[in-house]
Amino acid sequence: MWWGPLLQGGAVTQPSRPTSDVTVSGWTGSPNNTNLYDDIDESAASDSDYILSPSVSSSPGPAIFGLSPSLAAGNYTVNLRARRTGSVGQVRALLVDGSGTTVGTSSWQSLTTTYTTYNLSITTTGTTARLRFEVQE
Repeated sequence: MWWGPLLQGGAVTQPSRPTSDVTVSGWTGSPNNTNLYDDIDESAASDSDYILSPSVSSSPGPAIFGLSPSLAAGNYTVNLRARRTGSVGQVRALLVDGSGTTVGTSSWQSLTTTYTTYNLSITTTGTTARLRFEVQE
């Protein structure tokens, strides 16, 4: 999965990008498996620079990344490029404050078996300091 910058109201003057791994247990990165945020901080999609969730059938935990700069309450779009390798799979993005409280959630997005770019809309109710990805069957 590749993730692009958060866009506020369809445009942004300074994109917010992942700058740290907060919780990535079970997730892997390519080509960098040490700092996963480094695999999803590009401004242009790259199908060779991505993160991979654990098996969806094992109920994987989320991947949570610190964001910089933090974002005020508002309307945002999380752009990601993703695919599934199993028979079914969905992803959603959540924007989270510094204490771990969710301040905005996208709807679940069903994934296809080929890389596809998805634009997930999120309205937040408070300041966002982290981005959380969740996957499920």
